[in-house]
Amino acid sequence: MSLCLLLLFAGSPIAAATRPLDVADQGAPVFQVFGAKEGLSDEIWSAVGFDQQGFVWAGSASGLARFDGYRFTPYEWPEARSLVRDMAHDADGLLWAIFEREGLASYRDGQWRLSGNRSFSQRFSPIDPLGEARQLFVAQADLNMRVEQGVWVPAEPGSSSLPGDQIKLTRTSTLYGEARWWSGRSDGSLWFQRVDGEPLWQAFDLSAYSTSQITDLLRTEHRGREELWILTYGGGLLRLRDDGVRVWRAARGELPSEAIYSAVATHDAEGERTLWLASRGGLIRLQAEQTRAFDRRHGLPSNAIRGIKARRSIDGEDTLWLATEGGLARARISASPWQIVSLIGASENGVFGLLLEPDDHGGERLWVGSAKEGLAMLHEGQWQYFSAARGNFPDAAVRGIWRMEGLDGEPLRLIGLVDRDPLRIEGAASFSRFETPWPKQNGNALTSVLSRTVAGERELWMGTLRSGVYRQDQSGWHKLELSQQPRAWAAFSLTEQIDSSGRSWIWLATDLGLARFDGERLQLLHALPDLPKGGFRSITLMPDQHGRAELWASSHRNGVVRLDVSSPDRPRVLTDDRLPAAPDPTVYSVLRDSQGRIYVCTNNGVQKLVRDANGGYRQTVFRRRDGLVHDECNSNGQLIDAHDRYWVGTLAGLSLYDPALQPEAETLQPKPLILTRLLVDGLEQLTRRSELLIPAGSRDLRFEFVLLSDQRESETRYRSRLLPDDPAFGDWSSLPGRSFGRLAPGDYLLEIEAMDYGQTLGQPLSIAFRVAPQWWEQRWVQASGLLALVCLAAIFGLAYHRQLRRRQRELLQLIQDRTAELNQANARLTELSYLDPLTQLANRRRLMEALEKALQYGRSEQKSIGLILIDIDHFKDYNDHHGHLAGDTALRAVAQALNSAKRARDLVARYGGEEFVCLLEDSDAQLVDQVARRMHQRVAELSPRSLGNNQHGASISLGFVCRIPRPGDRAETLLQDADLALYEAKHRGRNQIVAHHDLSISASS
Repeated sequence: MSLCLLLLFAGSPIAAATRPLDVADQGAPVFQVFGAKEGLSDEIWSAVGFDQQGFVWAGSASGLARFDGYRFTPYEWPEARSLVRDMAHDADGLLWAIFEREGLASYRDGQWRLSGNRSFSQRFSPIDPLGEARQLFVAQADLNMRVEQGVWVPAEPGSSSLPGDQIKLTRTSTLYGEARWWSGRSDGSLWFQRVDGEPLWQAFDLSAYSTSQITDLLRTEHRGREELWILTYGGGLLRLRDDGVRVWRAARGELPSEAIYSAVATHDAEGERTLWLASRGGLIRLQAEQTRAFDRRHGLPSNAIRGIKARRSIDGEDTLWLATEGGLARARISASPWQIVSLIGASENGVFGLLLEPDDHGGERLWVGSAKEGLAMLHEGQWQYFSAARGNFPDAAVRGIWRMEGLDGEPLRLIGLVDRDPLRIEGAASFSRFETPWPKQNGNALTSVLSRTVAGERELWMGTLRSGVYRQDQSGWHKLELSQQPRAWAAFSLTEQIDSSGRSWIWLATDLGLARFDGERLQLLHALPDLPKGGFRSITLMPDQHGRAELWASSHRNGVVRLDVSSPDRPRVLTDDRLPAAPDPTVYSVLRDSQGRIYVCTNNGVQKLVRDANGGYRQTVFRRRDGLVHDECNSNGQLIDAHDRYWVGTLAGLSLYDPALQPEAETLQPKPLILTRLLVDGLEQLTRRSELLIPAGSRDLRFEFVLLSDQRESETRYRSRLLPDDPAFGDWSSLPGRSFGRLAPGDYLLEIEAMDYGQTLGQPLSIAFRVAPQWWEQRWVQASGLLALVCLAAIFGLAYHRQLRRRQRELLQLIQDRTAELNQANARLTELSYLDPLTQLANRRRLMEALEKALQYGRSEQKSIGLILIDIDHFKDYNDHHGHLAGDTALRAVAQALNSAKRARDLVARYGGEEFVCLLEDSDAQLVDQVARRMHQRVAELSPRSLGNNQHGASISLGFVCRIPRPGDRAETLLQDADLALYEAKHRGRNQIVAHHDLSISASS
């Protein structure tokens, strides 16, 4: 293999000597959201706390729920059904809660109990003096109460003489040169009392600030300096320090809201303090005097955050828990491999261009393009924006950003725009027009660029969305004609390969399939065996484990396709069962870093592939829960930089994955493994007794357990063995439980092991229990029974032969009855395997079988087959705006409308996501067009309420094909032709019908 090919595999647009672009301050925390699907009720969630074992509890407007690492379980407690205002633990680890009406309650020995103290309280005041045990206070009426050994007692300092109700009590040690108690009041006043002086409260002068109602006080330390934070509802955020008072206000753009509920502080390894505030405008982060807000756009379930708590895991990582008005959220705020860099384009189809380039100072500059919001550039921590609204950028969608060597040998940076000439980036941040010859209409745009040298001369290849490929050299522009070109076509991706003889080949990913330029002719690879029909989005050249050249192609509908191109004139499709399927058949890009990690960006997350010792691949799939801003990638939106960081442009913004920040197994500590529940015949049993006794005759026994890893619980694996029955542990499994049927009486030991996401073994768990015998299983009863059996054996032997024949007849009848029942059950299972569970339409499997039969019938009888491919317009935006429950309702409503528009003999099936297919046998083009128009009209007539919302209706785009099957036609062929028609309907503006026949006429004319 030539040096040129090796360089192509390892190439990067940035020299490795550059400093990596620092985006630490740009990223949002990775939020994992918990809602109805995870067991939470649909109500306001207001408080969070942690019990002695480490479980998370959440308080709502009407009760409590516990998180077991996988889902929340409501705690059924009729005695307390009001709003939970706050939760906190005392010095002994006992968890306390404040209920609006029922007062104080504690959780101990697996049960919540009311303390009997029903006086109203706003919130707890935990005091954590340096080197001393925690003190937990609460203000009630005119008293401050402190918990001592589980009992609340009156405590100093009292505050009965102060105006308003006390909201929060705290203590500082060195602020203003002395130790002080501080009391924040509901009337907005702040009072202090010297710890070592007279018990006299004095007002702290806040007259220069409009403090409104104080909601919380928080003491922190930053760089050895003590601070007191004052949170208000309507008056902003205040900080007291020896050097003065600092205020943050919404009117100055420093806060998204001045309705602030509570706050916590975390510290990094260098001791730098970060303040996190729960507000009605989202989660606010304050670092180095600067604030940044995170809200629903960043993945939170609601902008209104009512409660916040932080805790440090056994691995030393800080985790935030947020109680919001839309559910719970968890955020790991230590260094994470994933982070959100930008939300540009989130309102309109996201990121469609990405360029990371060196600046002139040893650093890097990032360019991000979007479909509707223009262009953004990040340099030295500052964003610069370019858009039509700002007057510094054309009113056009960006389709890609590239940097390559121009015809003059100098770096050339281009921005592809829809229906316009590309822009050349000049200098640091100015633009000029780059003239090109292709038509600027019907959504045409530059989609791919390749710079190469042929016979010592530099030339540029440019792919477009509507006009194929053009080449520019010193003599001018040249349009390349594609053999078997049926119509206008798109070239999405270009890459060059230099073979072992030094010959240059160019590979293309087009909407018609893969194509190759051999130096003389550009042709499609339609005749290549095993190559799927349909379009491709991108291609990447990379070596296999033996150094042979492979082409990895990202397809529209068929996932990743690999070709052996070690001999480019004889490419061969590779079929390898060891390559895991992509998370979704729509793939946008495949990229490989310098360590051999491969990233596959799809419509449903990012797949990371790492080769194993057997020549196969281990896969990890990343989605929103891991830090992706959105699960759906975009074209021209991914790159791997010189530092092996993976940048991902998606439908809702830009994310970054840094594998260097993935925690190594040796840095992780063993986590506690805890028995969460014991079920005996479906009834829960107490598990805190020293000896577990299982009642005699129990038929079903289930142990449930969890490894408290505080993150990525779905990656935890468990195994167990039951002694003395199991000589060895079973296989590792993701199931956090073990069930047994009826066990013989005796003593048992259940040993459980767990392994966390980093493959670190947790603390082992051993559960000893005894199964009690039935009365007849006791030894004296068994001895007596044995003697009686000997006597009865002779009597029963005589009766046995007479009963044998009768039993044989009954058994034969039973077999016949069971066989009939089994046949009925199998028929029902077959029926269910053909149904889509959400819409109750036929599923993809049923469609493909019916389509193959229709092809056979149409071919033998020379009858036309009609196929309509339907796509709900802007459905992903609908889902993001109204939520997935409304999306499911809309899918069901559209499915019913489509089904009502067909003939009785036709088949409507859900093809996948928001796509449906209608199969019409023995039909002509006029009939298929009529059915398509009925479908279009009936979906348009659906009311917003029937679609799951109160405002927005729905529209659909339809593409259809109708013809007598041709030789070589397969199900995929008809689907591809219908898909081409649907693709055209979308490009014409959606909400319309296009026939494949019309495309053929247009292409021929």
